[in-house]
Amino acid sequence: MKEKDNIYHSLVKNMPDAFAYHKMIADDHGQPLDYIFQDVNDAFADMTGIKKEDIIGQKITRFLQGKNSFNFDWIGTYHKVACSDKAIRIQIYSEWQNSWYSVTVFTPQPDCFVTIFRDVTDKKKEDLLLEKLNSLTQKHLENPLGQPDFQEITEILRQFSG
Repeated sequence: MKEKDNIYHSLVKNMPDAFAYHKMIADDHGQPLDYIFQDVNDAFADMTGIKKEDIIGQKITRFLQGKNSFNFDWIGTYHKVACSDKAIRIQIYSEWQNSWYSVTVFTPQPDCFVTIFRDVTDKKKEDLLLEKLNSLTQKHLENPLGQPDFQEITEILRQFSG
């Protein structure tokens, strides 16, 4: 069993995605108040810019004070997961980091949950450019006699191709 634990520990420590393990804090009526960071990997520390020793044992509200660059209900959403067996995957945008993240959340035991953040900014930008190109194509198909806006087409293709 110890060898298996070492393998899982190494996997989490070395994975390129940001990993964090949390414990939910609720009031006497079961309403979520906060959560505490129990463990994070190096990728999580790199992504947030917060050292592991400065985040482990701390409440999330300490880091969200006065700003929530994601405009997201971290505590409420994670509480729902921590109280169920259902894993979820959400996509969120951080204004602070100008980045998109795919976040997987699941509960390994009651009142605890794991988050895994993957930066999907490049994929999201590509998808948005494809949507623009699709919209532009649709516009020209609906009005075939109109003059195509080659400047707009060229700009979208330039952004897409880099």
